[in-house]
Amino acid sequence: MKIKSSLLSLLILSLVIFGPTKSSPANVPDQGPSARGAGSFTNTFFARPGVYEFSFEASANKNGRAHGRAVFDNLTAQTHIEIRIECLLVDSGNASITGTVLHSNDPELPKGTRVVFGAVDSVPPLRDIITLAFPNPEEGCEQFLFPLSLFELDEDAIQVEP
Repeated sequence: MKIKSSLLSLLILSLVIFGPTKSSPANVPDQGPSARGAGSFTNTFFARPGVYEFSFEASANKNGRAHGRAVFDNLTAQTHIEIRIECLLVDSGNASITGTVLHSNDPELPKGTRVVFGAVDSVPPLRDIITLAFPNPEEGCEQFLFPLSLFELDEDAIQVEP
């Protein structure tokens, strides 16, 4: 009988000690900003004109490490660019995004090119905005001025979360 009561006591004690454990802060991911969007636009400017479809999804932790993917397809020129997102900076509804071209058949943005693009999650009645992806000579994760080629999109095409 002493063995049974000792085992029962040990079992109860171990449940009290090890049973209700909480996640430690090291196990909980640091959630940071995120941005995503998809849609289409028409570029009538002289640089890379055409009808484009795009999609992107990016997220960063609070330490600034970002990951995600972006795709820009120029349906007119039949070019396709896939980008590995490496940096995401969010300021209000504006997202500055940089990365490296993973796959491309666009001679202006070959594989390995560092690129930058921007997205704006506007408040109605304004429309959301996207830019083309442009070569980015800068290293690191720095805020940049949006290029002048801003394309308005349908409402809710872009979502930016601080």
